[in-house]
Amino acid sequence: ATRLPVLDGAHESLLVHATTSVDDVLQLAVSLQPAAIVVDSIQTVYLDGVTGAAGSVTQVRECAAALLRVAKGQRIPILLVGHVTKAGEIAGPRVLEHVVDAVLYLENDVAGGPGRILRALKNRFGPTDEVGLFAMTPRGMEALPDASLKFAGEAGTGGPAAVAACVEGSRAVLVEVQALANSVPKDVPARRVATGVDINRMHMLLAILSKSAKLPVYRYEVYLNVTGGLRITDPSADLAVCVAVAASMKGCRVAPDVAFAAEVGLGGELRGCTQLARRLGEARRLGFERLIV
Repeated sequence: ATRLPVLDGAHESLLVHATTSVDDVLQLAVSLQPAAIVVDSIQTVYLDGVTGAAGSVTQVRECAAALLRVAKGQRIPILLVGHVTKAGEIAGPRVLEHVVDAVLYLENDVAGGPGRILRALKNRFGPTDEVGLFAMTPRGMEALPDASLKFAGEAGTGGPAAVAACVEGSRAVLVEVQALANSVPKDVPARRVATGVDINRMHMLLAILSKSAKLPVYRYEVYLNVTGGLRITDPSADLAVCVAVAASMKGCRVAPDVAFAAEVGLGGELRGCTQLARRLGEARRLGFERLIV
């Protein structure tokens, strides 16, 4: 409630009701007919007549079912805020994910910054590959209008790195992939660490570099990092990963006006990417002269 003054008058139509009873929420929903309801959180509320304490499997399931009936019957959007486990999964029964129409995850910036990434794990009304990029400000969470500046705005200022022109959902985003390859003695196993890139895909790309580019990656421990805390799943980032690793092994830098967008096949061949026009436009807007595909 102390944050309401920053909403520029929006709090005048906002009702904050302190209760842990779902029955109270249902009565208010029917009587007030609000534009939307936010329940924070589903693990702390209970339903009368249902056994178990708040947060138990039975209570979470029945509370979600009761709210669902009101949402469908009264045509009121209801947002359920839920806790997550250490593994990053929603706490409580799996039926909770089946009941709702959409499951959204709000992830913190792994770099410790103010960035927030909103991902859809389930969406009955649209695609699940869309992402929302936000920043936490004194006025609350606001949309990040220029994501590429956040993830690739300082490309080339650090160590060996390559810029990948990726597509997240329908949005073209340029991200900087940093690599550190450090030689190790023969009797020491090479360590591999990846942040923001799937570790199994990293192992595959290193094997391709060893086979096709004849680089002795087995003698190097390799660390990969995607700046800004973004996790990339677009396979067109393969070429940027390979270039960054090769540059670190050779002790050279990648030209600052070059971006990359290509998937690397097992034979070392480059495969084309989709939505090339969007990638080209975003790269050109940030001042890149060439996009290698």
